[in-house]
Amino acid sequence: MFTLQSLMNPFLYAMSLDDMGPEKIHSIVGQETSGGQYNVIKLDDKGRPHNAMANAGAILLSSLYKQSLNKSERHGTFLAALRKVGGLKGSAETSLSFDYAAFMSEREDCHRNSSICYYLREKKCIDRKMDVEQVLDVYTQMCNVTVNTDSLSVLAATLANGGICPITGEQCFSNDAVKSTLSCMLAAGMNDHSGIWAFTIGLPAKSGISGGTMIIVPNVMGIALYSPKIDKSANSARAAHFATALNSKFHFHEYDPVRLKSTNFLNNSESDANQLIKLMIAAENNDVNRLIFAFINGFDLSKPGYEDITLLHMAAAKGNLETIVFLISKAKVFSEPLDHSNRTPLDYALKHGHQDIVDFLRKSSNVSSRNPSVVKTDVDATSQIPGKVKSRMNSSITSASEDDDHYGVLDY
Repeated sequence: MFTLQSLMNPFLYAMSLDDMGPEKIHSIVGQETSGGQYNVIKLDDKGRPHNAMANAGAILLSSLYKQSLNKSERHGTFLAALRKVGGLKGSAETSLSFDYAAFMSEREDCHRNSSICYYLREKKCIDRKMDVEQVLDVYTQMCNVTVNTDSLSVLAATLANGGICPITGEQCFSNDAVKSTLSCMLAAGMNDHSGIWAFTIGLPAKSGISGGTMIIVPNVMGIALYSPKIDKSANSARAAHFATALNSKFHFHEYDPVRLKSTNFLNNSESDANQLIKLMIAAENNDVNRLIFAFINGFDLSKPGYEDITLLHMAAAKGNLETIVFLISKAKVFSEPLDHSNRTPLDYALKHGHQDIVDFLRKSSNVSSRNPSVVKTDVDATSQIPGKVKSRMNSSITSASEDDDHYGVLDY
């Protein structure tokens, strides 16, 4: 686990755009790079912080966030909003939490941010009636929300997916807010290294002084990296190496020729039949990531294959509850398709003795028995998911680690 620090800035910016509107926000925060470091103390020629990715812009936005609430309520509201973006529900989630000790330590030693805050108040960016110490408390609390690479990659994937959380399918940000946020991340997200990053990598990204970095590949995925060794620009020293290697393989840069771009992620030329065969293998092997990716790219996961066997039949036969849960609860496929012998996925689960799947199908898809009559209820499908499976499904993430470096990637 590590603290977000300025990794929280893009999310605060997107929330502010949706809450107060772009006209209001862009009248007080600019969209230009500052030409200096992330904690530079200066304003643009209109008397605004240069952008929302730098400390000055984020401090100003935090001072306006949910002003009608008290300090603790503002913190709780921000944390709950981030959990929604990360596809997490409930205060018991530990993959996105708050480090009180880190907050207290940083709060005692945040002289630079304190200077920025007083400077903003002197320049009338912050209302002079505001308590500077309270503004700093709110801002520092936001910075000390803790994540791991799994939860950060889902946060990043929500931005990559047009503001829709790939885990829950909820619209967390408007399209316009995401567009503005990604544009600002590309222009200023990597501090005074942003120009070089945009030139060489060409992808929206944001770093934090704790060593975390998130990279957005729009409409494809969000990537989270953690390597605490930082360079003079306060960016993770290895994040740029990772991004360069990624780009050399997949050519994600916006201006790479189309002929160079990898087809490993989007292969629209492949026939439906071939794609279905690969998805059958994914359902057999409980490869939910592959199914999520196909679903997001518009593939019909209810499509039958040989002898009218569907992905649901295959998963039921193999005992893959995670796949069953995703297909029914997220992809919303019909829960009682018939194969050529008029057998349902429930029949397959019964035959192979997968009682957990039998129970789930009966409860979530309203099947009471082998009798084809259907009893309608209001059962919430996800409420029937065993805790372990729900946890694994909600972090449908590949991760790897090497010494003090951790990478999390969510393909949706």
